[in-house]
Amino acid sequence: MLKEFRVRNFMNFRDELVFSLQSGKNYEFNNNVIQNGLVKTAAVVGYNASGKSNLGNAILDITNHITDSRNTSVRNGLYTNLDTKDKEAHFSYLFQFDQHSVKYVYDKSDVQTIRREQVWIDGKTVLKKDGEDLLIHLSGAENVNRDNINSNMSLVRYIYANTTLNAEDDDAKIFIKFVEFVKGMLISTS
Repeated sequence: MLKEFRVRNFMNFRDELVFSLQSGKNYEFNNNVIQNGLVKTAAVVGYNASGKSNLGNAILDITNHITDSRNTSVRNGLYTNLDTKDKEAHFSYLFQFDQHSVKYVYDKSDVQTIRREQVWIDGKTVLKKDGEDLLIHLSGAENVNRDNINSNMSLVRYIYANTTLNAEDDDAKIFIKFVEFVKGMLISTS
């Protein structure tokens, strides 16, 4: 489940926005909205033009490069915030799967171009891409053909689609859970 999301320099989010789904409150009125201390069902409300759709697009940006779907209205137009000189949007996701955590951080200059990305499982780096520099520490992905990975491609997507990860390895199992969770992310912006 998604535990925390951070975004900076994306559309109207110039400064870092932190969207936490950690429950610090008692939801006795509806126990179905909390699971393992995280809000699993929520609604974002606000005035027109207050940023609700941009928040949804920011959270779902991950699906645009890890999955085949395009769940966002963001296309090749405005992507980064116009009030900064920073040419990249910065995204950070923290997921929790049982007792395991997955942190996924990436930077993009537009909806399609990934500049950097890194995945940590339980605090240990398992994937990292910065330009042409690659680090891959997932059991079953050691011998992946690195020549086919281009600079705009998501390393997460490439590893998931082009390797047979070791189903007995804890990190590989958590990585697969992470990608499958992202594939199931949905949005309603109405």
